[in-house]
Amino acid sequence: MMVHFGRAFALYCERRYDEAIDHASRAIDLYPDYWLVHFGMGLAQSQKGLLQQSIASLEMAVQLSP
Repeated sequence: MMVHFGRAFALYCERRYDEAIDHASRAIDLYPDYWLVHFGMGLAQSQKGLLQQSIASLEMAVQLSP
């Protein structure tokens, strides 16, 4: 999971948002209860203009966060 999240964050920083979303999605598939991957997904989605999906991802991150 951390490999996919790390890669997703690196891609996000490179502004390669589609690829970041793909890797975040893989991380969510592996660990759906880990808040950080939902946060990363929400950030990348917001940059793509996918605002409804971004809000849902970020709300999930808040619900799961410690």
